[in-house]
Amino acid sequence: MTLGRISYKITDVDMANCFLCPNNCGADRTKTKGKCNADNILIAARAALHFFEEPCLVGKGGSGTIFFSNCSMECCYCQNFDISHNGNGRAIGINGLIDCMKMLEKKNAENINLVNPTHYAIDIIAALDKYRPDIPIIWNSGGYEKSETLLMLKDYIDIYLPDMKYSDDTLAHKYSKKSNYVECSRAAVAQMIENQSNVIIKNNIMKKGVMIRHLVLPSNIENSKGVIDYFAENFKDKAYFSLMSQYTPLIKTDFPELNRKLKPIEYKIIVNYMEKCSIGNGFIQDLSSSEEVYVPDFNEFYG
Repeated sequence: MTLGRISYKITDVDMANCFLCPNNCGADRTKTKGKCNADNILIAARAALHFFEEPCLVGKGGSGTIFFSNCSMECCYCQNFDISHNGNGRAIGINGLIDCMKMLEKKNAENINLVNPTHYAIDIIAALDKYRPDIPIIWNSGGYEKSETLLMLKDYIDIYLPDMKYSDDTLAHKYSKKSNYVECSRAAVAQMIENQSNVIIKNNIMKKGVMIRHLVLPSNIENSKGVIDYFAENFKDKAYFSLMSQYTPLIKTDFPELNRKLKPIEYKIIVNYMEKCSIGNGFIQDLSSSEEVYVPDFNEFYG
């Protein structure tokens, strides 16, 4: 795989005023960086097989993850802080992205898992117009999306894997600097389900559909209950749900409650609550997933 000089940039028309995400910053990314800290050059930090996703995404071959740099959110506790906040990674362009997808296919990946892709949506569409892998394409995002952008992706994405981080915008603003996260994430999930209305699993491998993830945060039990309540009421029969315990305080935040791992009793309360809500389609992550060994190595870039 060749990751040389940039062979493609978003056109002036595409990025003269960027409104891809709910930040609606309108930045001319051909001249400056947007609220996401990205300009018009596609940057990725990792392209490798990943074996720590949900079982139906990993299978035998592993999930072919491509981690993009920069982010439309500003989560203070992000375990990928080095790439999401600091923008570390390498410029690959459209042809480099295609090379990554081809390489992961050759390594027998079960899917192409596009991690944190929102701010590079136009680049990704351009790449998939030039080369479409024969395995499912996953849109793995923080859930802070616009329906207009998701509609652009309708014919390109097989599996949507969004977070629903918050049920309370006070927390969303406190921890992620987003005052409109709850409304945006709920509308985004509804649009994703409209794009892919049926969950299809063959031979224990997910081929199409929507799976919603929720990471349980320390000291925020009511937030998690609120997310589960909303999912159970609105999406339970339309999507899968993945409860995640992997919160890992890799960096010290300004919020003491976040500077520790989950307590077993906290997670047990949420697991029991999820079961009480009769969410049968989904996964419950083991508490041991909070170990640092599960954090991806962002120096791992196959070539």
